[in-house]
Amino acid sequence: MHLNDGEVSVSYACDEKYVRVSVKDSGIGISTDKINRLFNPEKSDVQLGTDGEKSSGLGLSVCKEFCDILQGKIEVESTEGLGSTFSFALPKYSEEHRELAGMKEKQATPTGH
Repeated sequence: MHLNDGEVSVSYACDEKYVRVSVKDSGIGISTDKINRLFNPEKSDVQLGTDGEKSSGLGLSVCKEFCDILQGKIEVESTEGLGSTFSFALPKYSEEHRELAGMKEKQATPTGH
């Protein structure tokens, strides 16, 4: 996908345990000090994006929270002036997950008396 003079690509990879999705752009990039604050909602900075749009990064802290809940992880690699790659990895649905879901379903289902 091309946006103005930039480019965005989405890729995925799977291994035995995880599914990983990555979004890479050729935007303005992010400085190292801001990367360290990206996933913290209390330390959000308003920054202008490639098209001058405002972004506080609040959505990234929500994404991190979801990844944490699902026992996954989220990462960013970035170079100022070259762009960024945001990736998240989540565990594949396994037989263990299926058993846990079944146990939770049984606990939530009222029993007839």
